Amino acid sequence: MRDRSWRLGTSYWYMSIPRASLLWWPLWTVAAGWTLRRPRLPTAYAAVAAPLMTVLTVAFTAGRWAG
Repeated sequence: MRDRSWRLGTSYWYMSIPRASLLWWPLWTVAAGWTLRRPRLPTAYAAVAAPLMTVLTVAFTAGRWAG
């Protein structure tokens, strides 16, 4: 288990995640435009994202995120 985390922490793929996420700005720009036209969209997003974040947080803190 430790061997895998060492490889991930020193690989080029892990380091390129922040650079790749910079390419998502068109998605967030379009999403912002949608929320201006549809006022219920932020509420729907929160209704979906909040339970998902809760599940992922519990999985992370329980150690189930790694393998």
